[in-house]
Amino acid sequence: MQKFIYPELKHINIGGKNNMVEEKEISGEDLKKDIFPPILFDFISNLEAVRDFVDVISPFLAEHAKQKLMSRKKYLLPILVLMELIKSGKTTEEISSALEEMYEKEPEMEKVIDFSTIGTEKMGAASYSVSFRMDDKHGKELTKTLKDFKIVNIQERHLYRTSLIALTCIAEWFISQLLHEYYKRYPNAVDSADKYFSLNDLKKFGSITDAERYIVDKKVENVLREGFESWINFFRDKVNLTMSNIKNDLPKMIEIFERRNIIVHNAGKINSIYLSKVDPKLREDLVEGMEISTDLEYLYPAINAFELNLTIVLAEFWKKLDAKDTMRAKILNTIAQDELMEKRWEIAQGIGHFVMTDKQMKEREQLRGKINYWESLKRQGRYDDVREEIEGADFSAKGLLFQVMRYAIIDDSEKFFNLIDEALRSEALKFEKLENWTIFEEMRDNPKYESLREKYEMQMEGEGDN
Repeated sequence: MQKFIYPELKHINIGGKNNMVEEKEISGEDLKKDIFPPILFDFISNLEAVRDFVDVISPFLAEHAKQKLMSRKKYLLPILVLMELIKSGKTTEEISSALEEMYEKEPEMEKVIDFSTIGTEKMGAASYSVSFRMDDKHGKELTKTLKDFKIVNIQERHLYRTSLIALTCIAEWFISQLLHEYYKRYPNAVDSADKYFSLNDLKKFGSITDAERYIVDKKVENVLREGFESWINFFRDKVNLTMSNIKNDLPKMIEIFERRNIIVHNAGKINSIYLSKVDPKLREDLVEGMEISTDLEYLYPAINAFELNLTIVLAEFWKKLDAKDTMRAKILNTIAQDELMEKRWEIAQGIGHFVMTDKQMKEREQLRGKINYWESLKRQGRYDDVREEIEGADFSAKGLLFQVMRYAIIDDSEKFFNLIDEALRSEALKFEKLENWTIFEEMRDNPKYESLREKYEMQMEGEGDN
């Protein structure tokens, strides 16, 4: 997904080839009319930057760790094998025998442990005390190896923890922007008590505008201090948004912020505050004092949850302020298509559902939302959830583009290939989009597609020569 540059961009082009919105439909001048597009674009771009950062650094760290640890294999491997043997309940004699066998298979490795000195003692349900002897030279090397091993683990832990902190900072910035916009649109929402200043306060302001800005900044700061759940309550109770979309993910998002808090303030160790605020279902088997783990499997769903839910919060706020602004649906549909290309099905599903149910939007945009919604469910293996709706839908009057997209979703290749040539010739669908949109993936795998590709590639080459 590309980063947006606002307001310098002449045309919106989210994600490149997969863009469902023609570039001419949304110009920079159009975007300048709305406050919400730049907020949304910056939000999504920042989240994508976190994903990209992790994608770049994680493999580098893994390779760095591999090279570092492999260079000290003769010291590390026996220890790791020893630990596994102990956990499996082997006796001292069995452990010594297994280590001897390992050295026979790895003749280039130098023996660093005196097997006759190995001693083990179980200290608890899952902890052991291990003792063995080695000479001073090997002892120093082992100490250095274990230190390197610890540093490698710390580096990986820092990557995911700092990325999680970045995620919460991005979310807080996003909420701050919406709050500022709310107080800008509804200045009377500021309590009367907040509008009083001392004489010294007034002397600090250069103008009434400065004083007004200060009031709003303080009000926003006070809301932000109350925590994530309070932010959501604010938009539901004060701004009167339904917030229905966030209901299922709210416990998870609260947990993410509480996890961030213990990482920053308690070295990642669970405390009583975390346990009191996090849904019991999300903290099973966690006890006070335990160090919490944050890895890739945790981080990516966390980013996705914030992207989906906060995008819909913005969309709902936008709809409240200007229900008939068609820019909203165009941008959301384009973002949903990008998410489909990135295989982030749940985000596309949520955005698609919002657009398809937004009755203030044009039918074409609602249909785009519905198509995105249907496809996202299909990609999640949930086609049966909407099978009756899709297969019973009458698209005969909906235009060639939507007809071929529906045929692609229901895997009706015969009707698809009967109609696709006409859709391409009339430019209802451009060939490059047929080549790249995820919705046509199964059709591209059909043997009939190859001849179609050859035909239009030759035409494109001919047009290029002219």
